[in-house]
Amino acid sequence: MLEALKPLGEYEVRGELRIYKSPYASTKGIVFCGAAGTSDTFWRLAPADREIALATGAEEAEIGPDWVRIELFRPNWPNPDLHHWAVRAYDFARHT
Repeated sequence: MLEALKPLGEYEVRGELRIYKSPYASTKGIVFCGAAGTSDTFWRLAPADREIALATGAEEAEIGPDWVRIELFRPNWPNPDLHHWAVRAYDFARHT
């Protein structure tokens, strides 16, 4: 997840980064993504992007109605495009 954020503009990463414990990123005071453990990423998406994410393998996240969970390592599934979801979540946060 952290690698996918590098091309974005202004954002801040918080959490215990030395041990990869629940890092999350925010921009303009709005959290737009996070991770838990080594295989779950969470993204806050606009409604249209959220529908696409759910249709392509993401799951609803209990964080809130805008959030999805994208699992990084699923046998027999293609790798998720975290760069795409990072841009979409960042854009949603910047324009909310």
